[in-house]
Amino acid sequence: MFHEGSFKIAEKSGCPIIPMSIYNSAAIFEDHLPKIKKAHVILEYCPPIYMKDLSREEKKFIGIHVQDIIKETYFKNKSEVIACLYGYGKEGEFSEEDLSITEIRQLPFVLEKMK
Repeated sequence: MFHEGSFKIAEKSGCPIIPMSIYNSAAIFEDHLPKIKKAHVILEYCPPIYMKDLSREEKKFIGIHVQDIIKETYFKNKSEVIACLYGYGKEGEFSEEDLSITEIRQLPFVLEKMK
C-alpha cells in the first residue's frame, strides 16, 4: 500500500502520477533461483492522474486509488495470458499461462472462451 504523503511531490510539482503494473517478472529470476530465464513480462502504464484535477477527498485517499488501479491492471493482464506454442514458444516457457495453443487455428476458440 502507498502512503498518501508519498504523492505530495507530484502535487507540489504539478507532475502527473503514472501508475504502472508489472506482470510475471518473477519468472525471470525469483521463481527459479539462482538461474535467470527468459520470460514473457507485461509492463503496462496506466493513464496519468493529475492531482490538480482531484477533489480534496480524492487527494486524501490517492494511495488507495493508485493501488486499486495497479491491482486491476495486474489481474487484467494475468487473465489475458495465452501461451502460443505455435512457432516461437516452447513447452514450459510460460509459467502462468491460462490457456495455451499449439496451432494458430485454435486461437479463435480460445478467444471465444475468454469472453
